[in-house]
Formats: sequence, C-alpha cells, structure tokens
Amino acid sequence: MEWFQGSPQELDAAVSSSPIAAFYISTEHCNVCNSLRPKIVEFFAEKFPNVHLTIFRSELYPRWSAQHSIFTAPVLLIFADGKEAMRFGRSISFSELEEKLDRLQELMQ
Repeated sequence: MEWFQGSPQELDAAVSSSPIAAFYISTEHCNVCNSLRPKIVEFFAEKFPNVHLTIFRSELYPRWSAQHSIFTAPVLLIFADGKEAMRFGRSISFSELEEKLDRLQELMQ
C-alpha cells in the first residue's frame, strides 16, 4: 500500500469515507513505524478488507496531526462514522486490535 499523497482536504474526507476508517500515522525516520507498516497493511487486507486504511507521514500533514493530537509515531487511529473510536500508539497488539474492531463492527450493524 502506498503512502497517502493527497491534499489535507482529501485526508479529512477519508475520515468519513467509509463507516470504519483506519489511519496509520508514521514519520519518515521512524524504524518502528517502517517495520510495523507492512504488518498493519497485511492485517487490514486479511482480516478487515472493508475498513478503509490510509497511511501517511505526520510531518507532511502537521495541521491534521495536531488537530488529532498526534505527537508521537506510530499511531493507529480508528474512526467510526467520522468520529474517533480508537487510538493505538507505539506498540500495537494485533489480538487486541482485532477484538476491538470485531466489537466495533458488531455495534455498527
């Protein structure tokens, strides 16, 4: 999956582009971010293909990052119906993430 390269307005639109939207926020020189990124992409592709995943670097969208209180990396934000529902920072437990996303999907049906 490629890095998001759209405008800040397109990034805002992606928040409500699907019932559940995920944002993986990284920085350019973050080794943890770079090693976790392919795992995040694979996780969503295999387990939650209906969740729209956007991957971007916080330094390229500083206003959006500040508005959403992104001050570290990596961060995974999950939005449901355009509102932040979950936030995972630094270390991400995939079993916990899967459990919470399953529950969120159940609630939204």
